[in-house]
Amino acid sequence: MDFKKVILLSVFTNFIVPQELIINESMSKNTSAVLDEDGFSPDWIEIYNNHDGPLNMGNYYLSDDITILDKWQFPEGILNNDQHLLVFASNKDRSLWPLGEWVPVINFGANWTYQPGSISIPTNWNTLDFDAADWPEGPSGIGYGDDDDMTSIDPVVSVYMRKIFQVDNVDNIVHGLLHMDYDDGFIVFVNGIEIFRKNLGIFGSEVLFDQYAETNVEAKIYQGLKPEKFLIENIQNYISEGDNVLALQVHNASENLNDLTALPILSFFYIDPPLPNETAEIRISINTDTYPTETSWSLDGLNGITYFQGETAGSMNLPNYNYEWSYNVQHGDFRFTIMDTWGDGICCEDGVPIEVYNNDFESDGGWSVWPTDINSSNWIQAQGEGHNDSYKSLELFGTTSTGYVAFWQEVDVNIGESHYLEVYAKHNGNNPMLPGQSAYAIIEFWGWGFFGPYLISQHNTNSINNDSQQNTWHKLSASAIAPDDAVNTHVVIIFDNPNGANNGSVFFDDVIYNTNIHSTNPSFYSPGNYSIFVDGSQVINGGSFTSSNSDTINTINFFTDLLDFQDPYLHTNFKISSRGESIFLSDQDLNIIDSLFIPEMEQNLSFGYQNDGGGPLTLFNNPTPEESNNTSQGYYGYTSEPIFSDSGGFKENLAFTKTHPNN
Repeated sequence: MDFKKVILLSVFTNFIVPQELIINESMSKNTSAVLDEDGFSPDWIEIYNNHDGPLNMGNYYLSDDITILDKWQFPEGILNNDQHLLVFASNKDRSLWPLGEWVPVINFGANWTYQPGSISIPTNWNTLDFDAADWPEGPSGIGYGDDDDMTSIDPVVSVYMRKIFQVDNVDNIVHGLLHMDYDDGFIVFVNGIEIFRKNLGIFGSEVLFDQYAETNVEAKIYQGLKPEKFLIENIQNYISEGDNVLALQVHNASENLNDLTALPILSFFYIDPPLPNETAEIRISINTDTYPTETSWSLDGLNGITYFQGETAGSMNLPNYNYEWSYNVQHGDFRFTIMDTWGDGICCEDGVPIEVYNNDFESDGGWSVWPTDINSSNWIQAQGEGHNDSYKSLELFGTTSTGYVAFWQEVDVNIGESHYLEVYAKHNGNNPMLPGQSAYAIIEFWGWGFFGPYLISQHNTNSINNDSQQNTWHKLSASAIAPDDAVNTHVVIIFDNPNGANNGSVFFDDVIYNTNIHSTNPSFYSPGNYSIFVDGSQVINGGSFTSSNSDTINTINFFTDLLDFQDPYLHTNFKISSRGESIFLSDQDLNIIDSLFIPEMEQNLSFGYQNDGGGPLTLFNNPTPEESNNTSQGYYGYTSEPIFSDSGGFKENLAFTKTHPNN
């Protein structure tokens, strides 16, 4: 947009329009000024109530054809005086009253019944009549991989989910909206009827339990992104008063079964939103680890909420015990903080973690090799061979000038503290280790002297060899206290092949290195976790922290920044011509009460009254849909293109003069 072509209009007139309803502003080339609920940018018309009281809009019509004044009728709904109403001229023909409020009815962390996909699931599984009493139950999200699920299940191609919800008054509900965090494809049913699907075949087609989704789709919430949203504009056609069921069929896209996630949140747009309970229940559940006296927590009110509850370190003294607290609180924002005086959290292992880069070998880099003649004939990132939920592991094989293949990494050291190394190793039946071969790991403490770095001490883990059980992960571990002259440590994993055999290999995965451990045998450690529930929905499932961790929750929306609700809009059954045309506003007797000729304009400019309901008609380069025009700067029109007295290019011997109109 070249705004140099727009001339500023100084408004001195006071033209008043007497009608009760006004076509106040409009845009015929909307490319980005305002988006509708589908994320598109249709043309739009703004209606302003210039009356001294509220008006029922069901008595009025909009049209772009003077011979068909009742072309599009407003729905029943009240527009208060001095209120603006935005109508998209999109040809989508949506006439459900847009003024209301979104309310989640199935929220984050709600309990769902679910079942891994199988041939035994009957065809009526998604209906209200189906009895799912023997299905497992757990909070959403449901899935595996990526550590982003409240309910973890074994790797499967598909999972089937059901949730019963209640409706009091269908007529009070305008639209539905499903926020969906998923990986990789899904189908949504309401009371057995398919509503929509994503990345999983053609609408209405049958999808068997072992069918893969079309492409890989990564879940978003665990990446700090917002979930996708899907508008259900005709939700009234699928729900009934009383019990209803929302059902989902979620599928993985890969036979490798790396990860799968299903986290649905269903909301309704209510004309008259139901009032929430005066208070909410916040329930705190902590399963202590082996060292419970180190754990403490607090619950604080935020943003005007004065509230505090908590437990100090030492108040929980039973190891591996479930402590629970429940509080009724006023609605608002709260912060839950959990702390550990030792600095190693409660969820995972004894001691404070020291970062080992690429410890699960899922990515590239982080590790060095020894001896230097190691090459690609000695190692690979083995796909589909990972320990626990990981996909890759490091496979070592072959021989070198030293007879062994070693991967090592330099990491931090804490002088005087105990260090603990843990790594998992296995050998497979298709290429097992041979006699004389072995696999183990080493903690090395290094110092620095006059001649550079030197090895102070090394501490080997237990090992596996050809007698160790095949196709089974074995835990290798060692612990040692860092000497005073240590400047760093090396974590080393070794495949020892002293005889130089061509066959035999070993897999390594999940390297863990901790300091400040309680015991030289951390195998005795039993982890814990914590959960936060709001009115029965689990909103937090945690434990992975070091010294402390805080989570902020809202008792109504749970996470105020998670769901990006957007109000629905009215849409006419016609569009505005970009070349310019008249729009007519008529009453119930088809009397024209206002009309506006919308001229041809540049994109993202609007045209309307300088003042709401009155004043000259002007152009706005800062449109104000659903807001007042009174403080907007209006423009009279466009200038012509500038004409230069000489052609462009490089000039020589130019002379410039300066003039002033008053001289």
